[in-house]
Amino acid sequence: MSAPTKAEAQPAILTEAQLAILVRLELEFLRLRRRAVRDEQGDPVWAMVLELCAARFEDRAVSVTSLCLASGLPVTTALRRIEELERNGRITRSPDKDDRRRVFVALNGEFQGRILDQLIAMERIRNEVLFTA
Repeated sequence: MSAPTKAEAQPAILTEAQLAILVRLELEFLRLRRRAVRDEQGDPVWAMVLELCAARFEDRAVSVTSLCLASGLPVTTALRRIEELERNGRITRSPDKDDRRRVFVALNGEFQGRILDQLIAMERIRNEVLFTA
């Protein structure tokens, strides 16, 4: 059996399920990198963005507290990063209708599209390296 050609290795269009898997894989790669270098804070904003992207695919809400934990940063630092993302229009916050103490965070749709484009580009590069060597 021969290796797939470059064109075969790169699907033209990914389904929503495939995109969701791609996001989860990137989160797992990030966790593996963190463990390998023993750095819980490596790529904290990327971790937050990926977590929010995965949550959108899984149709679940992410609280500010959960997002802070996902970042691996101290809470005050994570809150500053969340504020920066909001100030730059990358995310939105909305209060929990059932519990006024809790606030949910979600990715801006356009920004999520940019993140997915980035993940697809990264996957294509991986495929090129793996299947054209």
